[in-house]
Amino acid sequence: AKANREIVGLLLGGISGGAVGAGLTAFGTGIPAEPIRRPKNWVLIVVVGTALGALLYPAVDLNALLILFVPWQALVAAAIAYGLTRK
Repeated sequence: AKANREIVGLLLGGISGGAVGAGLTAFGTGIPAEPIRRPKNWVLIVVVGTALGALLYPAVDLNALLILFVPWQALVAAAIAYGLTRK
């Protein structure tokens, strides 16, 4: 039972943290970059960050936080780039 609570906690924490981190990233990026302020662009950033936040559990389980940080940062950056080039 304790292991299941730990898994759920890590998944919920990762998803929540991914959403907050991506939201703050979108907010910060949107200050100088007007295209990111459009809802279709910042929502994409937040959705990508939220989904990748679920990688917190395998990252902690394998004791390798690179499993979380490398894909999260790369794909959030890709979502930002896509938002900047989207018409």
